[in-house]
Amino acid sequence: MAIGNTAADFREKHDKNDIIHRRVKAALKTLTKDRWLYEGDFVKLAKLAQVQWSQVADRYADFVVVAKGIGRGYQGQPRRVVCGSTRLAAKLREVAQA
Repeated sequence: MAIGNTAADFREKHDKNDIIHRRVKAALKTLTKDRWLYEGDFVKLAKLAQVQWSQVADRYADFVVVAKGIGRGYQGQPRRVVCGSTRLAAKLREVAQA
């Protein structure tokens, strides 16, 4: 019987990148494949700071759609949404470009 923790245990508890990616993956799983959230709401769901998300957002670009904002306060300003699946993101990109 081994005593103590492994390197994997240490990484799980103390490696920021590992923790951030696990939180993002858990939030994507919670979101489900046919749902989306605005980026700010997704960051809250993942229990991340905006800075942490910005450090890894490029790795999840297939899940992110940039749409032109519509309505009061958002006229023409891009809004980013995070989708629960890459398939949904592709579908929403088609709508956003129309």
